[in-house]
Amino acid sequence: MRPTTIVAFEALYLVTLAIGILQAYLGWQQLQAMASPFFIVTIQLVTLGLLVVLILLVSRRRSRFAKWVLVVLFVIGLPMTVKIFASGQLAGSAALTVCQSLLQLIGLVMLFLPASRAWLTKQD
Repeated sequence: MRPTTIVAFEALYLVTLAIGILQAYLGWQQLQAMASPFFIVTIQLVTLGLLVVLILLVSRRRSRFAKWVLVVLFVIGLPMTVKIFASGQLAGSAALTVCQSLLQLIGLVMLFLPASRAWLTKQD
């Protein structure tokens, strides 16, 4: 049985994906100014699919590799969130980005709690 910390991680990360979809919807006009709709949708779907796979590998298959990939992806995205927060641009999509990052951070912390660490290292 999965510990509640793993279940919470999965739920939090899936919520962050929903926030990402909302951000894409809200910023559709801006995105179209940068690239074609086909390209945008393709990148969004590939990214969404990759993240869902990583989340499920961690929460259902106990993949420590996928856990660390998520940690690295979070760290790569962190400077953008810090820049938004530091510049005071906490309106609209920027607020969603900060909220998304905070939920991701909480989800990642869940992976490093004792119950999660024990579950992830347990061999069946």
